[in-house]
Amino acid sequence: MDGSDADTSSLFNPAFTFPESGTYLATLIANPGSTCADTATARFTVNIPPVPFFDVPLPMCGTPSVVLAARGLYGPGALLSWQFANGAMPSTSSDSLVTVNFPAPGNNPITLTVTENGCTGSYVSTVTQYPLPSAAFTQAPASPLPLGTSVVFTDASAAVGAPIAQWSWMVSGGALPSTGSIATWVANWPGVHPVSLIVSNAFGCTDTAYATIIVTGDPIRIPNVFSPNGDGVNDRFVIDNIQYYPNELTVFGRWGNKVLEAQNYKNQWDGDGLPDGTYYFVLRMEEGGEHSGHITLLR
Repeated sequence: MDGSDADTSSLFNPAFTFPESGTYLATLIANPGSTCADTATARFTVNIPPVPFFDVPLPMCGTPSVVLAARGLYGPGALLSWQFANGAMPSTSSDSLVTVNFPAPGNNPITLTVTENGCTGSYVSTVTQYPLPSAAFTQAPASPLPLGTSVVFTDASAAVGAPIAQWSWMVSGGALPSTGSIATWVANWPGVHPVSLIVSNAFGCTDTAYATIIVTGDPIRIPNVFSPNGDGVNDRFVIDNIQYYPNELTVFGRWGNKVLEAQNYKNQWDGDGLPDGTYYFVLRMEEGGEHSGHITLLR
């Protein structure tokens, strides 16, 4: 071979392993050392097979699109061939960057084959997609509900390939103490209450179900006079049922000066040493609506 005197053989069908790619010259001498010796030469090229690979994404929940980029040791003129199993779309591709969708969770095999200079190399791996649970729940009794009703929420989720391992319940933005498949809530506040359940399966994949509960309360009733004289009768400005409704109460004096401002008023105002007279109030309700009018303080 070129540049070496040691790479020789006297076998009829010799074999030789080339150390690297390149162009080599092979010489055959028939009957060496005799008067009938003859020589033939041939020049040929040795190519190293391509070595492709791609970065395998971490296991994921559900069946989102998977983006794969071909990488490896090969030149820009190499031919690429992707093969996707399990009904994937697309099933094949010749692009260096490909987006593939698998129709169902599971272990989805992928093969990348690269052909260059008549040589072929392949890389095989698997994309794992975990199943998603399908969250759902029931409630009893059904909405609308009167104040004070105890409501039982029961998980009705579908596991879909993996057992459900965790439950998280929330009502009106507050977490319920239960972390199991059943939770209880007491309807102590009127209005529209959003309810949610987040379920997680054994793979840590989650889904959320939503509902609303309507809790009805007695209407508020606003008096027009109270008498804080210490006799135990009508000594405070009492708005019937206001304690059940998020609210903001502001009371003004005769000249427009603010004498009371209360967030979520709970019938605690007794006049605060103010003189007898007529006062003006504005009551804003979180659930909507505004009440205004006059209240007479009379001892």
